Amino acid sequence: MAGNNSENSLNEIVRDNRSGSTELSLKVADFYSRCSSCNGDFMKDAMGRIGSAHIGMGLVRNTNRIMFSAWENDPHSLVEESEKLKLQIKTLSEKAVKNSPDILPDGVSVATISNSSAVRNALVLNRKKIARVYVLESRPGLEGQSMAEELDRNGIDTVLMVDAAVQKASQLAGIAICGSDSVLSDYSLVHKVGTYPLFMSMRKENRKTYSLSISLKFEAEFDGGSYPSFAVHDPREIVQGNLEALNLYFDITPPTLITAYVTDRGIHLPRSD
Repeated sequence: MAGNNSENSLNEIVRDNRSGSTELSLKVADFYSRCSSCNGDFMKDAMGRIGSAHIGMGLVRNTNRIMFSAWENDPHSLVEESEKLKLQIKTLSEKAVKNSPDILPDGVSVATISNSSAVRNALVLNRKKIARVYVLESRPGLEGQSMAEELDRNGIDTVLMVDAAVQKASQLAGIAICGSDSVLSDYSLVHKVGTYPLFMSMRKENRKTYSLSISLKFEAEFDGGSYPSFAVHDPREIVQGNLEALNLYFDITPPTLITAYVTDRGIHLPRSD
């Protein structure tokens, strides 16, 4: 049987709509590390609930699959497997960030959306090359505000802009860089809602667009047309009263709008094999 602590931890992960994909993946790995004595029914239910709750977050879903497989093979190995996977995620992310200087010319202005830890670390690493960063506020969670504050604390000239000003951001910035929540088999990008219009607007201005990602975010079983539907979240996050509201956290950007992926394996062109 699963104890109350395991059940509570599972419920927290399923309900978590604030953590980024890396942070949430680490929570999933930690959850499994405490489940060596949990029974099969609980573990199968946990695996299904975590995967369904976080459609759009490839790293979370892949962490869930890897750790469930480890539980099936040897429940007593979960602590070791959890630590190995967490180290792998950290190492891959660091490699991707180290490849970021190759896409950033000196004096460039950058547009971004959301609060990707990889993007934040890449911008801080390359701050001497960056003239200014334009950050979209990233409703409904306003993650862009957190990104802008962190960049400002690191001495980077940063301007926060409302999401609806995406076209102006595209005129002001030389390139766009965002993170990734999932990369699909046709190299479509799942990321924060608003990424698609940002990249579309940037390409209309003949600007380059990049996504920082790691190989563990790849969901090879889906393409942009077959990916499961995203959850619709509480309308009260964006409107008060009884108005109907469609509150989505993700969108899918087609590969034709993406110049390249910056990954732990180098710079990858989305339409190359």
